[in-house]
Amino acid sequence: MARLEPALQKVLGWEGGFANDPDDSGGPTMKGVTIATYKEYCRRKGRPVPTVNDLKKITNAEILDLADLLYWSKIRGNEIKNQSIADLCFDCVWGSGTGYIKVIQKVLGVTADGIFGPASLNALNNWNPQSKLFELLWNRRKKYLEGCSSAWKYLKGWMRRLNSFKFVEEEISVFEDKNPSDLEESQTILEENTNEIEESEIEEIEEQEEIKEQENQQVLEEDRETFLELIINWIKKLLKIK
Repeated sequence: MARLEPALQKVLGWEGGFANDPDDSGGPTMKGVTIATYKEYCRRKGRPVPTVNDLKKITNAEILDLADLLYWSKIRGNEIKNQSIADLCFDCVWGSGTGYIKVIQKVLGVTADGIFGPASLNALNNWNPQSKLFELLWNRRKKYLEGCSSAWKYLKGWMRRLNSFKFVEEEISVFEDKNPSDLEESQTILEENTNEIEESEIEEIEEQEEIKEQENQQVLEEDRETFLELIINWIKKLLKIK
């Protein structure tokens, strides 16, 4: 069965420190946790309403507990068989809120009521092949992100993040019979391989962006030269007329 810790680690790898982007409706955000989310977490824990300064001091232990309480448990992550699918679903609700559960349910073909109950879990776990379900969920996420109002600014980064999610068959269950030390070693190797894939993808995208930028610069230079030539010819014609 899937586990929260590797899912959260993967998600937090794409989150930065403190941010308060005016184009981001989430407002003040620390490690992917918005002030509104942190207030809801504190409310459920019976704690005082936190300030932005409190948010800046949020601990990793709090983020883990918050992720479990507000997101992982909502998709019944501990009962999902495949870690890859659990990772993707978790990232979706982490980034778009638990309302995204309805989108997942529509992909599964079950009642889209926003409550991930037994019917949703059974449909997800019993989908065969699981790789096809992952593909459907991935493509639906891509379509959702492309339709967001702030895609004009964030889509490139969102897609880098989405591209880092890859399907791996039974990536947790294959380790179940091993002792703890073997499990830790296998997970370390898996994480290193995943990081290598992500880094290579990012490098490739950055190289493509650099090439595109150079091409754009060249086009701009050519356009400037053409424009100046037109101006000079126009001035010459005016002088001849006079």
